[in-house]
Amino acid sequence: MATRLADVLLIQTVRAWLTDEPGAASGWLAALRDPRLGPAIAAVHRDPGHEWTPARLAGLATMSRSSFAARFTAVVGMPPMTYVALARMRRARELLLGGSSVSVVASALGYGSEAAFSRAFARITGQTPGRVRRAAA
Repeated sequence: MATRLADVLLIQTVRAWLTDEPGAASGWLAALRDPRLGPAIAAVHRDPGHEWTPARLAGLATMSRSSFAARFTAVVGMPPMTYVALARMRRARELLLGGSSVSVVASALGYGSEAAFSRAFARITGQTPGRVRRAAA
């Protein structure tokens, strides 16, 4: 319950701060301000490794999958699952730069194997996870 309360407090604080911010009309900040999309965006950032599906995200937004996907894409500028993949890769990069092994990162982000994670990471970021990890050392 405390986690949910903290999420709501964070969302409301950011919404208040962004009310007069002209550059926040689109993108993830705009989605965070949106009363329907905000909980879904916050959940993805809180736990990018969760087994997210369009149906689960739509459920958090209390919307149908098709309505959620259309609204998300219009506000954020990309489909929901593309956003989830990018959020996972941002978190993966943080973990790799922090010294976590590729297998630990793959597991933490919900990938069934290190190879599947490595392929996804390379496809999205253009670098292999091992290269990012070595660059941090």
